[in-house]
Amino acid sequence: MSREEKSNPIMKSFSIKAARERFIELVCRAQQGETFVITDAGKPVAIMSSINDSPIKTTTRIGFMADQLKVPGDFDRMGKTHLDNDYGFH
Repeated sequence: MSREEKSNPIMKSFSIKAARERFIELVCRAQQGETFVITDAGKPVAIMSSINDSPIKTTTRIGFMADQLKVPGDFDRMGKTHLDNDYGFH
């Protein structure tokens, strides 16, 4: 095991430089379920893992607030009188 790839009972760590040089390999390994710590000057700064193992799930956001907001029927006319008067539109 190289100095750039340190073993940990939980997961392996890579320096930023080593992770950059082996990025494709690490992504492939992460897809297979491995998790890695990325370090900067020996201090952990990031984790690389499969999105499937992440507590962050991707979701489709279109319509995510459907039926939670009500738009007034006159929404497109709200304030029209004030704008007309203030800016001289008649």
